[in-house]
Amino acid sequence: MLSEGVNKRRISLERVAEICSCNPARIFGIWPEKGAIEIGSDADLTIVDLKKEKVVKPEMLKSRADWTLYENWKLKGWPVATLVRGEVVMEDGEIVGTAGTGKYLPRKAQ
Repeated sequence: MLSEGVNKRRISLERVAEICSCNPARIFGIWPEKGAIEIGSDADLTIVDLKKEKVVKPEMLKSRADWTLYENWKLKGWPVATLVRGEVVMEDGEIVGTAGTGKYLPRKAQ
């Protein structure tokens, strides 16, 4: 979304946030607790460097999968930090948060 969308001026950063955060939270019935930056919302934030370039390798993605469809793609725009309820949990590609900081949010009946 950042490399092919935002950096190639095909989509705005605001639209990426809407597509990747706000809309899924609404679909799954957990908005505005998730997907919104508002008082009372559970604001998990990712800070991105739109100029940072990386060649994708499976091991850099911190996934249990040993493959990725994007292997060897050179992407421009990369997450540099993630905050969960104000605590830094990822910094420069390394997990630095304490295990168990996640919080389960049950879906609302629709």
